[in-house]
Amino acid sequence: MLRKSLLLVILAILIAGSVGAQETYFGKNKVQYETFDWRYIQTRHFDIYFYGRSYDNAKFAAKVLENAYNVITCQLNYQIRTRIPVFLYSARNDFQQTNIVPSLISEGVGGFTEASKNRVAIYNEGSVEDLRHVLHHELTHAIIYDMIYGNLFTSLLSRRRLFNLPLWFAEGYAEYSSRKEWHYRADMIVRDATVNNYLAPPDYIGGGMEYYEGFALVRFIAETYGQEKIGELLAKGKVYLSMDKAIEAAIGVKPDEFWDKFSLEMKRRYWPEISLRKQPDEIGKALTDHTKDESHYNAKPVFSPQGDKLAIFSDRSDYPEIYLISAIDGKEIDKLVKAQRSGEIETVYSYYSSIGFSPDGEKIVFITKSQGRDALFFLRLKGKDIYLKKYFDYNSILSPVWSPDGTKIAFAALDGPWRDLVIYDIKGDSTYSLMRDRYDDMEPSWAPDSKRIFFSSDRPHPETEKILAHLNQIGADSIKYSTIYTDDKYGNYNIFSIDVQTHKITPIMCGPGQNREPVVSPDGEKICFVSNRNGIDNLYISYLDSSATFAITDILTGTQSPSWSPDGTKIAFSSFQKGGYDVYVIKDIQPAGNNGVLEPTGFVKGEYGQPIPSPCTKGTEEIASADTTADSVEVHTATLAQVPFLPADTTAADTTADSTQHATVDSTRIEGGDFVYVEPTDDTTNPIDTLFTPVSDSTGARSYRTKEEQAVFDSIGSNNKLPDGEYKVKPYRAKFTPDYVSGGFSYDSFFGLRGQSAFIFSDYL
Repeated sequence: MLRKSLLLVILAILIAGSVGAQETYFGKNKVQYETFDWRYIQTRHFDIYFYGRSYDNAKFAAKVLENAYNVITCQLNYQIRTRIPVFLYSARNDFQQTNIVPSLISEGVGGFTEASKNRVAIYNEGSVEDLRHVLHHELTHAIIYDMIYGNLFTSLLSRRRLFNLPLWFAEGYAEYSSRKEWHYRADMIVRDATVNNYLAPPDYIGGGMEYYEGFALVRFIAETYGQEKIGELLAKGKVYLSMDKAIEAAIGVKPDEFWDKFSLEMKRRYWPEISLRKQPDEIGKALTDHTKDESHYNAKPVFSPQGDKLAIFSDRSDYPEIYLISAIDGKEIDKLVKAQRSGEIETVYSYYSSIGFSPDGEKIVFITKSQGRDALFFLRLKGKDIYLKKYFDYNSILSPVWSPDGTKIAFAALDGPWRDLVIYDIKGDSTYSLMRDRYDDMEPSWAPDSKRIFFSSDRPHPETEKILAHLNQIGADSIKYSTIYTDDKYGNYNIFSIDVQTHKITPIMCGPGQNREPVVSPDGEKICFVSNRNGIDNLYISYLDSSATFAITDILTGTQSPSWSPDGTKIAFSSFQKGGYDVYVIKDIQPAGNNGVLEPTGFVKGEYGQPIPSPCTKGTEEIASADTTADSVEVHTATLAQVPFLPADTTAADTTADSTQHATVDSTRIEGGDFVYVEPTDDTTNPIDTLFTPVSDSTGARSYRTKEEQAVFDSIGSNNKLPDGEYKVKPYRAKFTPDYVSGGFSYDSFFGLRGQSAFIFSDYL
């Protein structure tokens, strides 16, 4: 009895000490500015937590997650055993306060999946397409964690815990699954890495390349050896505890041979592009060089009204900061803003926002995270004093631009679930929204008369609708615009203008592609913008009378953030090259390519990167009465072959005589493709799912759920909505789950066998 009491005391001390240490760690490193009133809805497989005005986003997440679940489980041939909690934050600042992980979260992180409790956490920034992509991306991690590690207690007692999944595969598969096909931005980065010789063998991939080169590697596996090899690699990895051995076992080649084949394919794909396009320093003067000053990011240039200086973001001192440089030779004139040194300026959003000059050139305005909130800060160049700070109740704000008459600031603001354009009246110290709708409106630019604002948005556009309507008529030899548009009614960005007084919105007819970042010329007759219509982000000029649109750059990698000089003779921009971003100035503005028309990349022409035929897709077959809601799907019955998934071109009539196993098929339509998910009803335990099976025969996991396991999911999936079709919203309740389990035992000649165990629990949040 004494020994039991002593063990309880030790356990209590361990728990108290660990929790206390955790709280101290949080308090020293991460500040929580707000307390959120969490609620949640449930679908068949997910508990989706939200707060505030995010119910609509939670419903959208429910649909995306259940659709993505069907895709991922089919691709990996695996079904989860436990429900996955998903925490949806309303904005980046809220997300960065999370207690789910103790570490600080940097500006570029859009979401994460925590392994021990398999919790997914993401935030909404206003782009529906970005939210869809991140939800699907993070769900792949959650399902793989469940597949590899499984239940916490069993994983601690098995060798499965020892398989360290390479980051290139984890992130590469997440991108592969969450994108419909190869993506033009990944194409840019892998092209640059191939041409500039920093493409790395799998064991050496890092520095963010795991997302892009990893994506290319996983696609190469699916294209060359079959998509089913992706799930097989994970299963073999659990057995062999080594990705190198898993590659050899699953696809039949040694790792060195696999790398040689992949790198050769990338060279065949991208080296011909060198003769077709130019490097950015061949068309403009380089004002920064990240390879010499050990920076990575020099970007978002904006000309001063005098035209002799540029304000830019740079991380040359290891922090995101604002610099003033010469527009002639790039010489550093001054460091205007230091970030990440205090709570007043926690960051300056160098990746997402921009800088605005006052019309007299004596002041700048920028966005900073200050005391946990986004704020407009106004700074005088002389003396570098911040003379005005404006805090608002928006979830986030970005891209401030000073009106030419000096009376207003336009910026993009996330108000609830949607991002709109907002005007701040400096003299009246008031704000008002220019639009209130579900579309993502951003990147404002004032016309010279201060009466109109040009901006980019994913709202319907005549040219977008026209191209989408003809997607099915585009032949193999034509430009494949589906690579630069999505099949949904969101995520297709184009350029518009809005009258500040009447709020009338007018589409700008500037051609196909994803058209972003418009800036109006000083004479007000044309705009410069970024478009990826040939598969690469290049600069284009479009006359506002619709008389002409033409490219002025044709580079190998990509451009962003154009800025006109005050006299209209030069354009500054930033460009990606050799793994980093630098600032350039074009002095001779002329049409590029073939009179302003650029040769499409091999990706856009359909030479590579096409959707991969998969047993997860039904192709052109119709699914009768398919329900597109999050977790209510039409159920069909089919006869299967011995493999657990039915190939796309297989029907019941195609099955052989001995293929009589029956299964339930859940089917749902997702974003233009039909995915079939099969759940065997046989609850017999897979005999290879055991540690005692010979390594050479084990696949490592049971790929289906038993009847009892399935009943748990179905009971929630069928009882999660109200009669009007809305979800039942439930208040958050504490849910304690284990964080740490430890134990040991020994033998004493007097006491016999004895031991102790320690369990540490915490709530989901």
